[in-house]
Amino acid sequence: MGNTGYKSFEKLELYFTDDGSYAGVKKPNIVTDPDYIAPILDTETCAPSIRFYNSERKRSAIKNNCSAGYSGNYVTLTAFPNQFISTIDEADANTQAEAWLAANVQIYANSAGTCERIKSPLNIQVTKSVIFTKQASIWTNCKSANLADSYSETNNFLGAAKSSSNYYLNRYRGIIDTSMITTKPISAKIKFKFTTNTIGSALTINLFASNTKIPINQAFQLSDWNDWDTSSFINSVIVPANSTAYNEISLTQNQIDLLYKEQSYNFFIISNGDKENNPPGTNNRPVLSISKTTGTIILECKF
Repeated sequence: MGNTGYKSFEKLELYFTDDGSYAGVKKPNIVTDPDYIAPILDTETCAPSIRFYNSERKRSAIKNNCSAGYSGNYVTLTAFPNQFISTIDEADANTQAEAWLAANVQIYANSAGTCERIKSPLNIQVTKSVIFTKQASIWTNCKSANLADSYSETNNFLGAAKSSSNYYLNRYRGIIDTSMITTKPISAKIKFKFTTNTIGSALTINLFASNTKIPINQAFQLSDWNDWDTSSFINSVIVPANSTAYNEISLTQNQIDLLYKEQSYNFFIISNGDKENNPPGTNNRPVLSISKTTGTIILECKF
């Protein structure tokens, strides 16, 4: 350390007061001695060195000593201005501050931080599921029909197809009881899968909101198959060729708002071919899984 401007005394010597002669006694100058003499400011003979101080520095760490099932929060440790001194330059003082932060930030985080229970995703199985079916000899009459011919509550085809004499179209509509969601989720997604998928190429599957809300205790009508349009589009996912694994379609923030504001959530799962004006050319479609034995459609919420 450089000079501070203070002069200190290492030893004390005893002198007679009557003639000022040396008495031959010498002892260390220590603080506990009643005769102790403190350092005195003498900037002429002990000119102080130039000193440099650090500027404010911060470093953060996550508390990492929480019990299983809990996660720690971020904690910030601060090296305040002028906490470290250097006789070289300010950069050296800042280097000291950074070294101190690096050595102590995790210790500080583990001591001052808090632990919170990790919340598992909330998975809600769909409450009501149906797959509507429509067939017609003309594609427009099939695609734009006001009424479906029937609906099924078990696994069935999804999307458009063509046989030798007719066009076929299947749409999925589901209702989920959201009464257990009492706070707004951070994120949410619809998860679905196919029990059979031999298309041989990737599929684009779309999620649409319904234009009207059907209560959980109300039965579906054949007209309910057409309760969507392009303005109610939410999101889409590309399903890999021949995949039968679960796929996920994320909800938008507007749709997430509805999950805790309403008692039921209505939605459609629509094949991309359903949106096209061009008629289908094959009879090959995947089979959507909506039964508990093969895997229901799920709403997953994270909080």
